[in-house]
Amino acid sequence: SGLNSSHHYGTYDSFTIKLLSISGQGCRDSIYKDVTVYPMPDAAFYMDDSNQCVNTNSFEFVNTSTLAYGSATYLWQFGDGNSSTLTATTHVYGSDDTFDVNLVATSNYGCADTVTHPAYAFPNPLASFSVNDSQQCFNENLFQFTNGTTINSGNSTFLWQFGDNTQSSLNDPAHSYLTDDTFTVKMIATSGLGCTDSLAAAVYVFPSPSPAFDINDSTQCFSGNQFNLTNQTTINSGSLAYSWGFGDGQNSTLQHPSHAFPSWDTFTITLVATSALNCPDTISSEVYVYPMPVACSSSIAIVSAA
Repeated sequence: SGLNSSHHYGTYDSFTIKLLSISGQGCRDSIYKDVTVYPMPDAAFYMDDSNQCVNTNSFEFVNTSTLAYGSATYLWQFGDGNSSTLTATTHVYGSDDTFDVNLVATSNYGCADTVTHPAYAFPNPLASFSVNDSQQCFNENLFQFTNGTTINSGNSTFLWQFGDNTQSSLNDPAHSYLTDDTFTVKMIATSGLGCTDSLAAAVYVFPSPSPAFDINDSTQCFSGNQFNLTNQTTINSGSLAYSWGFGDGQNSTLQHPSHAFPSWDTFTITLVATSALNCPDTISSEVYVYPMPVACSSSIAIVSAA
């Protein structure tokens, strides 16, 4: 009943507004105008998975917006500076963070509605490790692994698989192999939020020789001594080179040498067998050269009585 008025309609429709004007003397006049209240879009969407690890993330956004009649356009804002105008869309985040995803639905009459949901891109560990020496001989092999894994936030746990059906959950494990071979070492890093990364590297355990030799007779007299050495060294694969030390300053690189000692004594014969991949092993054995007796003679004078 005022000079000017306002009104809020509770539903969309076309309405006729009537203005009736009455003078103080009871004179009347009226006017009619039509107004239209357009329907609002109801913006709505859901994600296939709102919690994802950043290194494998791909968020799928399903648009469930509704509009009573007419058509709508859509603007997606992903919270990282990127956007899309597709009805339904997917998005991959390049970094870990919490992102507010906005969907703006706009009808063909210019009516708009907005909805926001958070998307979580969890940090991934970046798996990294080094090894003291990736190529070692079987004898006394010991691989020391140093963990260099990083993560933007949170902690990680680790699973090491050494390629020989053994594993470890230590941060910086050490491992010795029981056979010579090529092994693939894999380290799996898992964050506290379940995000994983892995790294694999090969390590090489080269075969070592098993040195052995036989002596024809380890105890001989000095005169005519001749020690014949039969090499019985074995190796799983590859060729071998030999170095003999006889303990008297003399050496040989033959496979099956013979040696005569220039004096009597106790001597240590040492064989060093070295593979083509430069893996050595050593064995020693003592031999004995006995001194020779010295034969002596004396003259006896026999005097007969006259």
